[in-house]
Amino acid sequence: MRLIYYKSEPNVGDALNPWLWSRLLGPLMDDDPDHAFLGIGTILVEGYVKRARKITVFGSGARSRRTLPDFSAAEWDLRFVRGPRTARLTGAAFVSDPAIVLPRLLPASGARSGLGFVPHFKTRPETVAQVAAALNARVVSPALGVEAFVQELASCEKVVCEAMHGAIIADAYRIPWAGLRLDVAYKAGASNVFKWRDWCESIDAPYAFSPLPLICYAPLAIRKRFKPSKWTPPARFDFGLSPWATLEKAQDRILQEVELLKQETASVT
Repeated sequence: MRLIYYKSEPNVGDALNPWLWSRLLGPLMDDDPDHAFLGIGTILVEGYVKRARKITVFGSGARSRRTLPDFSAAEWDLRFVRGPRTARLTGAAFVSDPAIVLPRLLPASGARSGLGFVPHFKTRPETVAQVAAALNARVVSPALGVEAFVQELASCEKVVCEAMHGAIIADAYRIPWAGLRLDVAYKAGASNVFKWRDWCESIDAPYAFSPLPLICYAPLAIRKRFKPSKWTPPARFDFGLSPWATLEKAQDRILQEVELLKQETASVT
């Protein structure tokens, strides 16, 4: 199976793909052009896979009904998708984002102190610096490699996350987190709400964002001209975690799906 994921810019949420699947699926991952594998990311999007006879989906998410791929154009093996919202669009079963199994492969321990801030990888450096200063938080950069990111994140007592995979990984490591929307979310509009709710609802994680401005639901051409006012920190953040039992059940289910895929592939070969 040929691994397909976003890799144009350094971003831990995307870099998790080769790190995680090489460890979980090992020799099943190759460069077979006829069999594509979609894992972590909001990548159930029309035109994302350029050419493949078969496409296996292992936890990917959609952006909206309007941007879904043509499921008649190839043989789609929808093992599971990221959350219930993507499930309703595709008819597939959902579990959660596969990044939640990271602690099973990469334990993290040690003292935790202070507040961390995980920006979106596209957020401007000057905005990142402004927000971190206002929060009195240290920046946990999404450009770090997987292991360095986990080590830095796990040293925080709590984290504020603009990046969704910052929240997903924090939740998996039981680090209380709160979400934050900045310019990237405003430009993404409704699709930002969709993907966050999709993941949060998959494991009953907290969803405590303030509403997006109405302009964010306008057509893209209009949103691109929208200039949000200078950011000011909210009066308070609601830090939380998904229920432990729900998270653990989803982790177990993903690892079971991994074993099932390996067994089925072995029986064919």
